[in-house]
Formats: sequence, structure tokens, C-alpha cells
Amino acid sequence: MFYKVVFAIVVSFALTSALPIPGDIGGSLPSPLGDIIKQITDLLDSLKAQLPVPLPEVPEVPVPSVPEIPIELPTIPEVPTLPEVPTLPEVPTLPEVPAVPEIPSA
Repeated sequence: MFYKVVFAIVVSFALTSALPIPGDIGGSLPSPLGDIIKQITDLLDSLKAQLPVPLPEVPEVPVPSVPEIPIELPTIPEVPTLPEVPTLPEVPTLPEVPAVPEIPSA
């Protein structure tokens, strides 16, 4: 049991010190990656400053204009008008059917 506790403490300490976490409260060890990037950036800046001739600027490439393409729209054919529909003659109304008197049942 004692070895398990010691092993857990050693592993947790190794993980927290090897993996820097931004905003870490425990203050893990600084990452060497940031130093390497800074060294490379400084080296490139110093090499650029040591160049005897400044780098030439690239001239702007003219963009050719696109010619207008004439577009002819087709003409819409005229819609033929419909002939007049003849009106139907009025149908005479039927005379009212006289009411049939009820036959009293016996």
C-alpha cells in the first residue's frame, strides 16, 4: 500500500511538472518550446538585418479587364387574344308548382 501511494505521488508530480498548463496555480516548470521559438525568431530577424541589399518589392500585376459580352434577350411573342364568348340566352324561369293539398288520413 505504501508503494502505491509513493508511486501515485511521483507520477502526479512528474506529470504536473512536465506538462505546463497556462494559469496553473502550482507553477509548473517553464516550457522550452517558447524559448526555442523566440531564438528562431531572433535569428531570422538578425539574418534579415545582415542582408546587404534590401529585398526587392514585387510590382503589382495588372488585372486584365473583362470585355462586356452583349446579351440579346429574346422577344416574347404576343399572346393571342381569346375570342369573345357568346352570351347564352336567358333561361325562362319555371312557374311555381302549386302546393298539393294534404289528404286527411282516415
